[in-house]
Amino acid sequence: MKDKETIISLLNEFANPKKMASFFVNNATPNFLFIRPSGNPIDAKGFEKIITGDIVQEKAEITKIHRFEFLSETIVMCIFTLGSKFTYKRTPNDDLPTVTSIFKKVNNVWKIHWMKDLQEIRIYLYGISKVNSSFYGANTCRYFFFLIFIL
Repeated sequence: MKDKETIISLLNEFANPKKMASFFVNNATPNFLFIRPSGNPIDAKGFEKIITGDIVQEKAEITKIHRFEFLSETIVMCIFTLGSKFTYKRTPNDDLPTVTSIFKKVNNVWKIHWMKDLQEIRIYLYGISKVNSSFYGANTCRYFFFLIFIL
């Protein structure tokens, strides 16, 4: 399987409600971060705990890949829309977030390294137009700028 096909396959595995809770534990780099809509970062185990606790995932699918770009031989950026139907603390949600993800090739295996909902962050390939810190909070801004330096 080619690199692009492998990564798209990983995204589709993430979107599988039966695999979503353990996806990051099984497919993430050791220093993976998922930035929650609140702006608070969690690691793979934290994501698994949330998904198996307060969330009942009914349906999820990658509805569109907006951008897929190799930033180097070992780093890929993918921006996609995730159709998601779930219940959070007994409240039904039908969500359609656009998500940015960074994949890293580690020991010749593609792993997810970073993921964040893009609702209020505007990213352009070669620069940053706007980071809305009032919406996402200072933590998201710090981790977002940190991401730029670790790549």
